[in-house]
Amino acid sequence: MIKLIKAGVILIILVIGLFIMLSFMPGGERKVIKRLNDKDIYPSSRLLNYKDNQRINVTMVGDPSKTTLVLIHGSPGDWSAWENIIANDSIRTSYYILAIDRAGYGKTTVPALARLGSQANVVWQALVQLQRTNNIVMVGHSYGGAVIEQLLLDHPEASKRAILVAPTLSPELMKPRWYNKVAKWKAVNYIISKDLKSSNIEMLGLPNSLQLNEEHLNSIHTPIIYIQGKKDILVPHETVDYFKSRKPQGVNYIVVDDMNHFTPWSHPYLITNAILEK
Repeated sequence: MIKLIKAGVILIILVIGLFIMLSFMPGGERKVIKRLNDKDIYPSSRLLNYKDNQRINVTMVGDPSKTTLVLIHGSPGDWSAWENIIANDSIRTSYYILAIDRAGYGKTTVPALARLGSQANVVWQALVQLQRTNNIVMVGHSYGGAVIEQLLLDHPEASKRAILVAPTLSPELMKPRWYNKVAKWKAVNYIISKDLKSSNIEMLGLPNSLQLNEEHLNSIHTPIIYIQGKKDILVPHETVDYFKSRKPQGVNYIVVDDMNHFTPWSHPYLITNAILEK
């Protein structure tokens, strides 16, 4: 019995440590804003209406007359994950940037959502209110890449190009892991942060949503650039093979041998080059 209790305690510690690792990303909103301000970049934020008095937070940078660039962060995260993209002078010169806090994160008050369709609808409603529903370039990292997949299926006319960065697209490879299941335990759920609870909710619901999309993937006609690292331990690089099998045409793959999951921080130039079509 004592051994079992010790094993349970160790397991909980490992789970917490793993989730903290997943949520650790350079910056934090205040620090990111300060660093951007130091470069004479001044993002503005707007809370848009959603149902039941909920709000969607959108951070905006650049000239509204330019082509719209929509940035969708991963799980967990918020708009500040895109600091290196926003800080790029060529990106700001060429695009009007909209970085959206997804449901369950940042200043968005829409609670965590398990279904990709619901996640995509939150993003879409923000774009509708901002009157940015066509000629869009979309970029999504990790779970944000899955949200883009859903948007491309639900609103095929909206985007002129999509960039998927280490996206969570395979229902088999994205099956809940042991720590997702353990995070549902009351004791663990009680002590983890709101962001980690949101992450667990959406990751548990992800495979079913992806499964529903499978047979429709080849109907996507929007040009896609797919960026993936082979040292990614969070989203296996075998996801590339899965997507090739379901979407054999219309995708340009950039696979890097020594890159991990955190491309927006470690290799932002791959993303900026894709956005700028270099």
